[in-house]
Amino acid sequence: MKADRVARLATASLVAVMLAVAGCASSVPTVRLPNKGTSYPSLGSVAPAWTPAQQRVIRAYRATQVALVEASDSRSATRAQELLAPRVLAADVPVFISGMTANWQKGDVSSGKLDYQVEGVTFKHSTALIETCWQPIAFAVKSASTGKLVSPLPRKTRHSITLMGYVRGRWLQGKSIAAPDPCD
Repeated sequence: MKADRVARLATASLVAVMLAVAGCASSVPTVRLPNKGTSYPSLGSVAPAWTPAQQRVIRAYRATQVALVEASDSRSATRAQELLAPRVLAADVPVFISGMTANWQKGDVSSGKLDYQVEGVTFKHSTALIETCWQPIAFAVKSASTGKLVSPLPRKTRHSITLMGYVRGRWLQGKSIAAPDPCD
């Protein structure tokens, strides 16, 4: 019962994100979360055998994460807009910049730690869901003046599902939601 409720809440959250994105990319259809029993490549010491399509989404996701760090380090909404516009769905760029602005006002920028593992990529038409598990350090911030991490440091891994929309021949990142299950 509880698992069904969590799955319905996660699906509802994802649908809300999709509706928010729909204004930007009207060709982005509604996407459902994978079934609970969906299996993904194992995460052993050998890299998963991703399909070429999955590899393209993973590369676009990685490039967006790098751009997000650069945008945070810029401490400029104008520069952040320039860096994110080619990588993020247009409707979501202001959301990312708003979060950065709050950190900038405190004198903080991204820790620059891109410590995550891709656990799965699923497709539905012109959208993809990329499932990741992020290490706590990835969500830390550092002081822009000293370069030192700012307390309190996050302690929990974050399991997330991120929307990627295929718009004009490019995979662009949208918002993420917390995955209903913890990271393995």
